[in-house]
Parts: sequence; structure tokens; C-alpha cells
Amino acid sequence: TQSYTHWLRHRYDALLIGAHTFLKDRPQLTVRTLPSMVTLPPRSPLPFVLDPEGKALSSHLEQVSSPNSQRPWFFFVKKSFLTRTLQAKASEHPSCILVPLPDHLSPIEGC
Repeated sequence: TQSYTHWLRHRYDALLIGAHTFLKDRPQLTVRTLPSMVTLPPRSPLPFVLDPEGKALSSHLEQVSSPNSQRPWFFFVKKSFLTRTLQAKASEHPSCILVPLPDHLSPIEGC
């Protein structure tokens, strides 16, 4: 099962998860194991985190900003939750990219 999951990740350019999944599982969203039939080198998708209230970003920034991180993490946060503190904190980590969402979006269950 893990090999199949990593094979699926290898096939796609990006992977979207919600803030709840990010907070609960702390996923790496990388390709580490591929079936032997795959001859191409592993390629990890870009991680997108739907985080309307900025909860995942504010509490686990260290996870996405390790020195080994060679790919950006995109956090989609509603504008009203993008405080100066949160923006400043994120700007210290080059692997973190904030994408503002309009405030008028309806709540998304489970994020």
C-alpha cells in the first residue's frame, strides 16, 4: 500500500491536503519508495495546504522549513487570518509560500 501511495505521488505535480490532516498526521508528502517497475527517479509533488485560518502554518512552520527542504510548501490562508506576525514568521522561511484566499469563501469542513 505504501509503495502504491508513493507511486501515485510520483505521478502528480501537486498534492492538496487540509489543515486538519497537516496538524494530525504531519505528512512529509514526499516520494520515498517506488515499485521496482518504475525506472524514473523519484519526484515528489508540491505540497499545498488548505489552511483558511492559518492554524497549521502558525503552529508547525518548523516542519516545512527544515534545511533539507528543497521544495516550497504552499499555504492557502484567508486574508483576514494573515496577521503581520504570521506573515513575518513565514517570510523567515524561504520554503513557505503564503497564498491569500478571499474572506468571503464559505467554511470548508475539516480544514
